[in-house]
Amino acid sequence: MPDVIDYTLRTGWWKNGLYLPLSFTQQITLGGGDIRRQDMPFVSNRMNASRLDLLAAYYFRKPRNLVLRVGASRTISGRNIGEATAFTGAVLYTFNF
Repeated sequence: MPDVIDYTLRTGWWKNGLYLPLSFTQQITLGGGDIRRQDMPFVSNRMNASRLDLLAAYYFRKPRNLVLRVGASRTISGRNIGEATAFTGAVLYTFNF
């Protein structure tokens, strides 16, 4: 199985209940072979990818335990990995017992 280097760079802003992080993630496989047309992907294949993620979260003051989150993620380049875009959304409420 090939070794993998995986890192994430993240920056963001948080003020008045608004949280806006932006991150760049890269995975680099050290070794492995390419996926051939007649083969299925296997764990020993070389699979490199670069991805950008953006999240927006708002922490409400009233009710205090409520958070609204939306996000997007985009695979911007890769080897043996398809380009993909994902959108997420969530409403979170924390119960304190």
